[in-house]
Amino acid sequence: EFLDGVDLSRVLRERGQLPVSEAIDFIVQASEAIAEAHAVGIVHRDIKPDNIFVVRAHGRESVRILDFGIARAKSAANLHAGQSTVGNAFDAFTPRYAAPEQWLPKRFGQTGPWTDVWGLALTMVEALTGEPPIGGNDDVATMMGLALDPSSRPTPRLLGADVPDAAEKAFLLALQVDPRERTQSIETFWTELEAALDMPSSFRATSRQPFVSTIAIAPSPV
Repeated sequence: EFLDGVDLSRVLRERGQLPVSEAIDFIVQASEAIAEAHAVGIVHRDIKPDNIFVVRAHGRESVRILDFGIARAKSAANLHAGQSTVGNAFDAFTPRYAAPEQWLPKRFGQTGPWTDVWGLALTMVEALTGEPPIGGNDDVATMMGLALDPSSRPTPRLLGADVPDAAEKAFLLALQVDPRERTQSIETFWTELEAALDMPSSFRATSRQPFVSTIAIAPSPV
């Protein structure tokens, strides 16, 4: 597929922080696509604004998920948060958006759908605030410290966004350091967030049915 558009990081640079309704419109499409990948046993493991591509066509904007280059297929029967990881100690990831289990797999266990929950939550926070939740001036050690600090979670309120209490709670759960305490699925995180914002659930009609959305999982453009 030829993609005509820009990634979400550029959208945020051009527009700054987005109104909640606009951020929801973009990221709900991403959440549906990621959830569908999880349903067939694929974990992306590098969800970030750079990998959410906003396609502009026929007077509307839609979203594609890019770069499944480090995605990992897992058996759903053997995928549990906190389970000891196997293989190499480190896999490829983007430090600014890396979940604790990507930094310290021996402590926190393997990556899984909860890893993409982390990445999607950080992406939503960035859309609401206009700034990456984990900064550190590109200092990797600082980014790791922020990701692993249980006393300071990179939630919307921490970065100055005005969100309801229930929405802040949904982000707190999605950004827990220990993946066993974190929201385990994209569907759960997004449903909690929409309920907090008095919006209907996007997953109510589709979570257990074949995927019929126009969202596509696309390779990175060459």
